[in-house]
Amino acid sequence: MRVSHIIIALIVLTSILLTTTSAIAAGNYDYDVVKSKFFTGEELTPGENVYWRSLNGDFQPGPVRGEPHRDREGGPDDHGYTFKDSDEEGGPEFEWIDVPDLDGARQLEMSDDRNTGLQEFGFDVPYYDDVYNSIAVCSNGWASFTNTQLVTYFEADFDNGNWPNRTDNFPEAVLGIHITDLNPNVAGAVWFWTNGENQAIISWIDVAHYRNNDIHKTFQIILNSNGLIFFQYHDDGWPDPNLLIGFQNEARDDGLRILYSAEGNVDNEYLYDGLCIRIGARMGSVTGRVIDLETEEPIAGAEIELSDGSSTVTDDEGLFLLEEIVEDVYSATAWAPGYNSVISEEFEVLDEQVSEVIFSLPHPEIRVDPDGFNIELPQQGVENQSLTIFNEGNGLLEFWSEFTIPVRRDNPGDIIFEWPGSEMTGDNRLKGITSVGDEIFVSGANNSDNPNMIYVFNMAGELTRSFEQPVEEPSSNGIRGLCSDGEFLYGADGRVGYQFTGDGELVSTFPAPINPTTSFAYDPESGHLWASGTTNDIVEIDIEGNVISELEDDHRKYGLAWHPSDPDGYNLYVFHHVRDVTDAMVTKVNIENGEEVDVIDLTADEGDEGVDLFITDMFNPLVWMYVTIMEMGVPDVIRGVELDLNTSWVEVDPMEGTVDPDSELDVSFRFNAGNWMPGVYELLLVIGSNAAGDDIEVSLTLNVTDEGIEMEFFEFLETERRHSFVINSLSILEEPAEFGDEIGVFTPEGTCVGGSVWFDQVTTVPAFGDDPDTDFTEGFFVDDPFAFRVWDADGDRDYAANFELIGGDESFSVDGNTRGTLDVPNLGRVLQYDLPLGWSMISTNVILEEDDVVVMFVDLAERETLTMVKDGQGRFYSTAFGFNNIPFWNELEGYLLKLVEADGFELAGDAIDPATVLELPDGWSMISYIPQWEMDAPTAFEPLGENLLIAKDGEGRFYVPAFGFTNMGDLSEMNGYQVKLDQAQDFAFPQANMMAAIDPPTGRSLQYFGVPTISGENMSLLMLSNINVHTEIGIFDSNDNLCGAGVINSNGETGIAVWGDDPTTQVKDGFAQNEQLRIVSWNEMTGSETIGYNLVSGSDRYSTDGFTVLELNSSVDLTPTEFGIVGNYPNPFNDQSIIYFGVPERMLVKASLYNVKGQKVKDILKRTFSHGIHSVVIKANDLATGTYIVRLESGEQSSIQKIVLMR
Repeated sequence: MRVSHIIIALIVLTSILLTTTSAIAAGNYDYDVVKSKFFTGEELTPGENVYWRSLNGDFQPGPVRGEPHRDREGGPDDHGYTFKDSDEEGGPEFEWIDVPDLDGARQLEMSDDRNTGLQEFGFDVPYYDDVYNSIAVCSNGWASFTNTQLVTYFEADFDNGNWPNRTDNFPEAVLGIHITDLNPNVAGAVWFWTNGENQAIISWIDVAHYRNNDIHKTFQIILNSNGLIFFQYHDDGWPDPNLLIGFQNEARDDGLRILYSAEGNVDNEYLYDGLCIRIGARMGSVTGRVIDLETEEPIAGAEIELSDGSSTVTDDEGLFLLEEIVEDVYSATAWAPGYNSVISEEFEVLDEQVSEVIFSLPHPEIRVDPDGFNIELPQQGVENQSLTIFNEGNGLLEFWSEFTIPVRRDNPGDIIFEWPGSEMTGDNRLKGITSVGDEIFVSGANNSDNPNMIYVFNMAGELTRSFEQPVEEPSSNGIRGLCSDGEFLYGADGRVGYQFTGDGELVSTFPAPINPTTSFAYDPESGHLWASGTTNDIVEIDIEGNVISELEDDHRKYGLAWHPSDPDGYNLYVFHHVRDVTDAMVTKVNIENGEEVDVIDLTADEGDEGVDLFITDMFNPLVWMYVTIMEMGVPDVIRGVELDLNTSWVEVDPMEGTVDPDSELDVSFRFNAGNWMPGVYELLLVIGSNAAGDDIEVSLTLNVTDEGIEMEFFEFLETERRHSFVINSLSILEEPAEFGDEIGVFTPEGTCVGGSVWFDQVTTVPAFGDDPDTDFTEGFFVDDPFAFRVWDADGDRDYAANFELIGGDESFSVDGNTRGTLDVPNLGRVLQYDLPLGWSMISTNVILEEDDVVVMFVDLAERETLTMVKDGQGRFYSTAFGFNNIPFWNELEGYLLKLVEADGFELAGDAIDPATVLELPDGWSMISYIPQWEMDAPTAFEPLGENLLIAKDGEGRFYVPAFGFTNMGDLSEMNGYQVKLDQAQDFAFPQANMMAAIDPPTGRSLQYFGVPTISGENMSLLMLSNINVHTEIGIFDSNDNLCGAGVINSNGETGIAVWGDDPTTQVKDGFAQNEQLRIVSWNEMTGSETIGYNLVSGSDRYSTDGFTVLELNSSVDLTPTEFGIVGNYPNPFNDQSIIYFGVPERMLVKASLYNVKGQKVKDILKRTFSHGIHSVVIKANDLATGTYIVRLESGEQSSIQKIVLMR
């Protein structure tokens, strides 16, 4: 049985051989000895070697020559590298890549025996023990990761072709794909390509052999970022008697020979067109399965990709196999249409082992409701709708959308119409074009035969009328570059700009910025004009000609246009010349930063040259269009070209996004009929997603009716005396106004004399003058100022509005025009309080909707953090006892709150006028701080003058005008303050423009004494001294409680709040009334000591809200007799340390910081000081933890101090 199987197999092989050889001519061909013996009936010898011979002209095998044919696979070497060719089972597939056809491919500069030097990959390639990002290429069929000098070609004595090869002049780290003697000088080229990410290719293409120039060789090396390398042979030309193929590492101590052929050895005859050899290190396999997360059914056709880029797809059972994966750590990603991609955890691929990965893929399911909208609106009407996107699957839904129209005949760049402008007008010098309403206006020079003209066309392309340009002293060109604000036309003749009506009536003139100004575009957002000459920069001006800004531009410009709905916000379009390319290029510009993007070349016929253009949707609200004047030799044409779809009548938000599994998302739709003509308009919103199934189409239909929109709130009488306001924008309480809100125009006496519904876009508002023929006043008088009110339809509330003038008349005039913006300021504010443990003094500067104290603080009471609220009259609310006798919260007063732990809350309301007057009695008051800006105490209380005796904040810091002392810092909103007046006085805080900054004395922070407990009561203690070193003062009661503390400032002063006992606590934590004060001082030189004092004013016994001034008797010697450091504090330190030193007379003092090795770290002082105690601060910002030496010196005198920095 065994013999029979062999015979059957050999019969198959023999039949193949017969079929092949019978069709070829005589010559040398590969021949297999085993096949030959079977064919001739010779006995097969078990284990007989297979040798390759040549067939002669009679198809008889010649003598055996050389070694057996090379193995089709080999290795591993000591590093695990192997090779396998495409003839072996599991071997690579031959896939030739034509490198010259790839983007970025480079032909290397080659000649005979040439090494190119290193060529960069743009990524790393692992090879043996190293990683390389470049390779050198030699003309003689090899490449090296390191050797850029050798040009080695085949030599027979190369160690008999053994690898690794240490022969002199043999390259290291080499990939020897076809080492022989090649000569690109004669024919062929060597190419290099990389994608910069994961693959690079070197191709020798048709390179001539040095010994026989008629023989050309084509082969390539493919290198991958995962370390796999491929040798591919496309056209080997002829059997080379001298050839070496193999590879080795950089140390030349490991590698493999693939083929060696010297004279008389023809085993290289096996190289043929279509051979591929794969080279790589240790490799394993990855297998697995992909199933549906919900059903656990297999997913066929799922894509699997490893982190190295290797990929495959699953079979019908959801199974996959990736073989010959280089040993490494990987992650894998699985994805299938209609499913979410899933990334595996990292796993190892080991040599000759199989790693298994199982994927369960979730999938989204999309549904939308409704599937369309059919909206009916009058002109200028607006309506809001919403659509819900449901994700009914178990995976994340990703969606995106775009607009289209049901039947779209044209595309961007298509010509929609062309009118023979010169033929229709008889004018071969048309200069500018724009539109107002449903008419198109064209300026012309009337063939240089005055008068210059304005020609008017309807939308059917018919010339309906014309009129002379309203220019007193016209040039031969007349007005060039028209634009419109929707009501008036603008243009310039020379350096004079003209504003005129569609009937040719001049409205105003203004200075144009350039001579001549040849192009205009109108910005409806700002109400400004953009103007340019042919070669000048583009200038922004207002309608009075004032220059606002400039944009650098070096184009030769023919026209400007404004696109209000450019998707990128590049609204200014420039029609210009591009040298040697076109005379009709359109480029769009971002006016904020000057960035430009080319849009389209509008050249349709050879010789087309742009003259002017505007952008409009007047012909079809669904399509934006360029309307241009094009000069075609002598005649001019008016041409309409599609720009893109106009979807501005419907806004969709969001257009793309994600929806979590089993969730939904609302998409808002805002329909705006605007100024479109009555009719029915249709769009489709096409929603694509990562869910299975087709895209979803949502139909959008807008029916614009000719019904007018009547005002609901403001009422007025119309007369024949009219003034027009163009309102560019309207905001109400910091939010954009909505369609249906109303604008009212009022006289100084408060009579409504005009108005309009806000149309959610630039809106023209008429106002009317008084009719002299009536017995009553129903409108403005000439030169009356105007005022505005706005009605918020949703809130059914009207507000006074601020008007900001952009241009035009500043008071009423018959047929006057004014442009500007309206804003209703937001007076509503939310105050966020974050209060610490203990007592705080707060206030509100808003009118609260709720002023019941119990209701205001119900959340704090429920959290049991608030225990007490007190007002300035001693009335209180106790949460523990549920008692409250505070009648209501007064926004003009301050209040005390006590919390048992830190907590926060919000209070909201309309802002109080910062100029509100407070009626203050004599004596003490607790007041609200009303301004929203900060002020220092002297500025804030300046209007009280000498009537103010003292002011205090919630932390007991105070301001005493009589002594010119304050330690309060800046007053700020949400804080309450106490003031004591000598007499009652009405008081208002200074307004923002009255504020003046006052520099306080330099303060220091407490380092020795702690922070005393803040109770609800205190007295103010001002202490004076001649101390100028860091000295702290602590105030103690009879129980040794620290009840107040402060630091002497640079003026020798400190202000201390001395806190009284808190009656709401169980223990004594402050002074009792009339209790004696005990004063303790501390500084680095004297330590802690009880200090004496002289009473300057008040009493040295505690009294709530009392004020005392003391002068300290210091034991510190402030008249040093010796030079040197007298101390430092703190030491050790972690932020900063203060060094105190004495100077006996005026002298130059230097100080430096050294490390313990005696190396200078830095200089810290160099300055002349007068007699006294002084200090210098050493900051730890740039110092390492450790011990340092401070050296102080003056002349030959010096002093040192060791300090320690601890982090």
